[in-house]
Amino acid sequence: MRFEKKHKIYAGLVGAALLAWAIDAAFFGPAAPAGSPAAASAAASPNAPEPSIVPQQAPVAAPEIRNDKWLSDRLRDWSKNNPIDPAQVRDVFSPPVSWTKPSAPTPTSLPVATIAQEFTRNHHLSAVVLSTAGGSAAVIDGRLLHVGQTVGGCRLVGVRRGSADLLGPDGQQFRVVIGTEDAGNAR
Repeated sequence: MRFEKKHKIYAGLVGAALLAWAIDAAFFGPAAPAGSPAAASAAASPNAPEPSIVPQQAPVAAPEIRNDKWLSDRLRDWSKNNPIDPAQVRDVFSPPVSWTKPSAPTPTSLPVATIAQEFTRNHHLSAVVLSTAGGSAAVIDGRLLHVGQTVGGCRLVGVRRGSADLLGPDGQQFRVVIGTEDAGNAR
C-alpha cells in the first residue's frame, strides 16, 4: 500500500495531537493532593525551604440550597419573597420600541383605486411567465414572483397574457398590465 499525501497529513495531525496530550498531562496536570506521595517527596527533600506556618481560616459557609424541592416550588418561593410589578415586565418575544420604524398610514385605509394607483406608482410589472402546470409567475421590480407571493403588501393571485392580478391588503383585487406608468397600469 502506498501512502499518499493526505495519509501523511492525517498521521501528522494525529501525532501532533498525541504530543500535545502528552505535554499537557506531564506539565499542566492537576496539582498533587497534600497526602499524595509526590507531595511527601517534595516535602522530604533536603533543599526544600521550610513551609511557613499559616493559620488556617475557617471556610465561609455558603447559603444552603435545598435541591429536594421541585423547580416550580423553588420559583414560587422566590416570587413570594421578590414581588414583581406585572406592568413593568416586558414581553420578551416582542421587539424593542427602538427597533420599530415609525408607522406610516396603512394602505388598508385607502380606497381600492388608491391602493392600485399607489402600487403602480411604486412597482413596475415588466414580464409575465405563463405555464400550463400552474407555475405561472410575474416579474415585478426585477423579482420573479410566483402566484401566492407578495410584493409591496399585495399578493399575486393570477397571471394572464400581459397582466398580473394582485390582491390588496384590504381584500380587493386589481390588475396591473405591462407598460409604462403613464399608460394607466391599474384597471
